[in-house]
Amino acid sequence: MLMAHHVPSLGAEFGILEEHLAWSLLWSITIWIVYLALEPFVRGRWPHRIISWKRFISSDIRDPLVGRDIMLGVLVGIGIEVLTVAWILSPRLFGLPTPVATTDVYALSGLRSQLALVAQSLLQAPLISLSALFVILLLSVILRRDWLATIAGWLLLIVLVILPGDNPPIDIFFTALAAALFIFGLMRFGLLTAVFASFSFNLLDAMPLTTNFSAWFSGATILVAIILLGLGFYGGYTSLAGRPVFKGLGPIARP
Repeated sequence: MLMAHHVPSLGAEFGILEEHLAWSLLWSITIWIVYLALEPFVRGRWPHRIISWKRFISSDIRDPLVGRDIMLGVLVGIGIEVLTVAWILSPRLFGLPTPVATTDVYALSGLRSQLALVAQSLLQAPLISLSALFVILLLSVILRRDWLATIAGWLLLIVLVILPGDNPPIDIFFTALAAALFIFGLMRFGLLTAVFASFSFNLLDAMPLTTNFSAWFSGATILVAIILLGLGFYGGYTSLAGRPVFKGLGPIARP
């Protein structure tokens, strides 16, 4: 009788594990297929935009270029989140209805749920960035001008991202700024910057953040701060390639 009670429980737990592994493999295989399909075309047309990405996936994470692009990606992601907060707060200046700020309720379930959201953001970021790069590359082939393709990709991203709200001019304005910042990071610094920008923004957007550290859900804020500050400082330190931060400051000469 004891074993009869335990067997269904083990079966249910195995089913949960099987489902999560299936979704993880689906995301990983999808990202890998998209990358294999895209990489030869990008290498032939825009090799400079995937140099740091190739070094990163080759485990050369101490390369200064990799560190620079990680740091810039985190800054771009934080910048997009700042624009999102400004979008939520700005209607108050004009006496208009304020959009509702939402968060993923799953993140309120504790550390395990928050770590699951971190993992989900890690899976989504490469696919989003690769898709954006592929679309702009396709537009570049069609339009035969990189700058036209960049503008077309920016406009398309605005259309895909914007959410219908009560204040269309404000919604379009801040969506356009956020899309421009993401496209700038992708086209100016490359794929790795866009991946970490997407990861940082997804993390900030999904987690319940607060400045009140006595709140019961403040652990999410601490987790996000540790991750993003850690990535930012690591990227900045690695980008220096062993050079001192204050290179021009030496010992003070005595008269």
